Amino acid sequence: MADGKLTDNQLYCSNLPWSVKTADLKRAFAEHGEISDCFVAFRGRRSRGFGFVLFADSEGAEKALAAMDGVSMGEGDGQRTISVVRARAREKEWVPPENKDGPRKTNTRANGGKGGKGRARKDKKNEKPAEAEKAEQGVEAAKPKTGGQGTGKAEGKKKSGKKASGRGKPNQKLGPKRERTYIMIKPDGVQRGLCGNIVKRFEAKGFKMVALKLCAPPKELIEKHYDDLKTKKFFPSLVEYMCSGPVCCMVWEGDNVVATGRKLLGATMPKDSNPGTIRGDLCTDVGRNICHGSDSVESAEHEIKMWFKREEMSMWAATQSAWVYEPSE
Repeated sequence: MADGKLTDNQLYCSNLPWSVKTADLKRAFAEHGEISDCFVAFRGRRSRGFGFVLFADSEGAEKALAAMDGVSMGEGDGQRTISVVRARAREKEWVPPENKDGPRKTNTRANGGKGGKGRARKDKKNEKPAEAEKAEQGVEAAKPKTGGQGTGKAEGKKKSGKKASGRGKPNQKLGPKRERTYIMIKPDGVQRGLCGNIVKRFEAKGFKMVALKLCAPPKELIEKHYDDLKTKKFFPSLVEYMCSGPVCCMVWEGDNVVATGRKLLGATMPKDSNPGTIRGDLCTDVGRNICHGSDSVESAEHEIKMWFKREEMSMWAATQSAWVYEPSE
C-alpha cells in the first residue's frame, strides 16, 4: 500500500464484527473488482475491527463503495452493519505480514513522535539501579519454590484462559461466493397461504436464504419488473393482478440456483409442469401461477437490485454448507 497518499482505489471499513477475518472481507469485496491488497485488524480483544481494501482500479472501488456501505456482516448477536468510506493508504507496519488475521493492538505513533517523550520519561522513572536489580534477583532465587498441585492448576488456568472453558467465539466464515436468484411469490400464492410450502422446498434443496420481505408493490415497480411484456395485450391485467395484494420477495443463494430454482417452480404453464414442482402441484391456471423466478444470472442481479436495498441483504455463514457441498480441493 502507498504511504499516506489519498487514492481512488482504497476503501476503509469500520465496525467489523470479531468473526470477520481478512479472507472474509476480501471475499465479500472481490465481486466488485480485482483486489490488490486487503487486511483486517482489531484494536483490542473482542473489539470491533477495521480494515482496508485496495482495488486494482478506481472503478472497482467505486462499485464496492456503493454496494458495501451499510451491509451487515457477522452472525447472530455478533452481526454488525459496516461502514465503508474512501481512505488514505496506510503504511505496511499497520499489518505485520506474518499475522494478518489475528487480534492485535495497533499503534501508529513512533517512539520519537507525539507521545514518545511521555513514555520515555515513564521508562526513566521506573529504571532501577543495576545493584538493586541484582539484590532483588538474589532474594527471588533464595525464596523456596512451593510447587504442588495448587500451583499447577493455577498456571494451567492462566495459560488456558477462555479456550479451556470453550466459550470463545467460533471463526465464522462466509464460504465461497455462490450464485443468487430472485424468487417472488405472487398475490395468489400469498393469499392461499403457500409461502411456507415454497420456502420449505428451497431450504430442503440446500439453498441459503439471503433476503426475505412481504410488501405491497407500487404500480410503477410492477411495470418496471415486467417491462419486457409491456407490448403484450395482457399487460394491463397482469399489472392489476400483481398490485391486488402483497407479494413475498426472496433472494436465494447456492450453486446453479437460477436454473435449479426454475426447475423447482416448474413450467410457466401449470398444465406443462411436472408433478413434484411447485406449479405442477399447487396451481392450474397460467394467470394464477403462484410465483416468479429469475430466468438468468444477469436478470437475477437486475431484479435483486430492483426489489432490495443493500441493507436488506444479509451476509451470513450457513453451518449446513459442509453437508450440502463437497469441500473443494
